[in-house]
Amino acid sequence: MFTKSQKITIYNLLLDRFKLGQEITYEELSTYLTENGLIASEFGYDDYISLINDLKEFIEKKKIKNKTIYFIKNYEEKEEKTFFSTQIKKSRLKDKRVISKE
Repeated sequence: MFTKSQKITIYNLLLDRFKLGQEITYEELSTYLTENGLIASEFGYDDYISLINDLKEFIEKKKIKNKTIYFIKNYEEKEEKTFFSTQIKKSRLKDKRVISKE
């Protein structure tokens, strides 16, 4: 299974080939991942569908005319920004407490 960092690397790799919102078939997606060394079984996935489903924060799946189509989502690291901004705020509060005590 991929780490968050690996998923972000894969997302950037996908953006090198596909545009945001572009319709992508399963065949195009799995072929591109394979060509770039992402073999599903080597990362603990049974198949590419499982691998692609694990990238749901980056890849959207829709049924169009009984065919599954994938789209690359616009992803921003909201979770990381929220975490780091919280840490910065906490750190500033600690600094203010230390300053006010002296």
